[in-house]
Amino acid sequence: VNRGRLDSELETARTAGERGVRYDLCFIDGDHTYRAVRADYGLMAPWCRATMFHDIQDTSTMLNGNFSGGVPLFWAHARAHVARERTTELTMQSGTAWPVFGIGILWPGATGSAEPDDGSTAATWGAWSGQ
Repeated sequence: VNRGRLDSELETARTAGERGVRYDLCFIDGDHTYRAVRADYGLMAPWCRATMFHDIQDTSTMLNGNFSGGVPLFWAHARAHVARERTTELTMQSGTAWPVFGIGILWPGATGSAEPDDGSTAATWGAWSGQ
């Protein structure tokens, strides 16, 4: 199991991949804009067996009229590019009547990484005008 952080303070995912480093699980929880999540995933997916995303469900902010949108929209795009059995969603929390925030997991595909099944890259997925 490789343990480490992939951020600007230590190293980039590309540099780690070039050195042959592979991570069992990468957790993406940073800037929640669509572009930032897409960029993080695009950099990390080839080097991660599984990738986990935070805040895939944004019901709480939608109800308050300030939908942030970035992660839920990215998660919808990611799910559209992988086989259904490669995804897991954990969105129900104790004490809530509807899904809130949530964790989404992309499990390894045929390449052994979290990359899309259809040969696309996150950079080619449609952008959201608000992010």
